[in-house]
Amino acid sequence: MTQKIRNSAAEQAFIDGFIKATGLTSDDALKEEVEVEKRRFAKFEEMAGQIERRGKFLGWMNKKQRKRLGALRTNIIKLRGRIAEMERSYVTPRLHELYGRLLAIPRVESISARSDILIVFTDLLFGKDKNHQWHVVGRFRIVFNLRKSIHLDTSHLDICWENLTHPRPDLQGPPNINRQGLVSCFGDARAPLVSALQRGDWETVVAIAVRYPECAGTHDAIRLWPAARDEEVPPWYLDMFGANGKEGLVPAFVKTPNTIMY
Repeated sequence: MTQKIRNSAAEQAFIDGFIKATGLTSDDALKEEVEVEKRRFAKFEEMAGQIERRGKFLGWMNKKQRKRLGALRTNIIKLRGRIAEMERSYVTPRLHELYGRLLAIPRVESISARSDILIVFTDLLFGKDKNHQWHVVGRFRIVFNLRKSIHLDTSHLDICWENLTHPRPDLQGPPNINRQGLVSCFGDARAPLVSALQRGDWETVVAIAVRYPECAGTHDAIRLWPAARDEEVPPWYLDMFGANGKEGLVPAFVKTPNTIMY
C-alpha cells in the first residue's frame, strides 16, 4: 500500500475548502462569540460576588437581593454550559480528524479540497470478475460536490470518477461509470450513499466511492479491463479481499464514521 504522509499545507487547504463549501462556522467566528459569552460570565460572577460580599458584611440580605442573586447564579450555570458546548463545537479539530480518517481509508492515496469540491486520488485499483479472475482497473481521481452532494430532484449523485491509467473510450471504470465519469444507476450502492451524504458521513461516502470501480457489475463489465495474475496484485490487496476477492459494498472498517453535519 502506498505510504501515506500527512501534508500540512494540503490538510489546511482541505479544512479551509470544507468550511467554505459546507457553510460551517469557522472557529475564528465562533471564538469571538465564545469571548463575548465569557465576558458576560465574568460580569455575572462579579455582580453575584458583590451581592454576597455585601450580605456577608451586613450580616443579612433582603428578599430582592436574594432573588437577584438566585437569578445571577442560574444565568452563570447556563452560561458555563453554553460556553462549554460552543468550545466543543469548534470544527477545526474535527476536520483535522476527518482528514486523517479519510486518508486512512484503504486504497486512498491522497485527499484535497478546493472551492466546492472534495478530491480523492486512489491507489491502483483491482477487482475480480465472476470467474474470480483479477483485473487491473486503474488509479482514479474521484470528485465530490461538497456544497450540494445530492440532487434531490433526480437520481443523480454528484460524484465523478476519472480513470487516470486505464480509461476506455466508452467507460471510465466498472461496473457502469460512463465516459464522463458519471453513474446513472448506482443499484445497491445508492441507498448507503444517499444515507451517508444526508448525514454528512464523508468517511462512508469516500469508502464506497473507492470500492465502486472494483465491482464486477451485473454484466461482468470488469472483464473489459486488463487481466492480472495473482502475483501482480499487491499482497495487502489480497489480504484485504480474501481468497475470493470479496469485500462488502460498505467496507467493514467503516464502523464509527466521523459525521460532520452541515
